[in-house]
Amino acid sequence: MWLAERIVAMLRPDCRQGNAPTADALMRSRYTAFTLNNFEHIDRTHATEIKKDFNRSAAESVANDSKWLGLEVR
Repeated sequence: MWLAERIVAMLRPDCRQGNAPTADALMRSRYTAFTLNNFEHIDRTHATEIKKDFNRSAAESVANDSKWLGLEVR
C-alpha cells in the first residue's frame, strides 16, 4: 500500500465523510485526496453553496498535470 493511501486510511472517519472537526483537518484531507485523485472526497467536502460549480473534469486535469510537493498550513 502506498504511503499516501495509508495516510487516507488513517484519516479520521469524520474527515473521510466530509465532517472535519477543523478547517485544518479538512484542508489536509482535501490535499491528500487531490494527490490520490480521490475526487469523490473533493466533491463530498465542498461547501453546499459552491458544490454545484465543481467541475470534476477540470479538477482531474489540474491534478494530473500537477506535481504535489507538500502542504504547509499557517
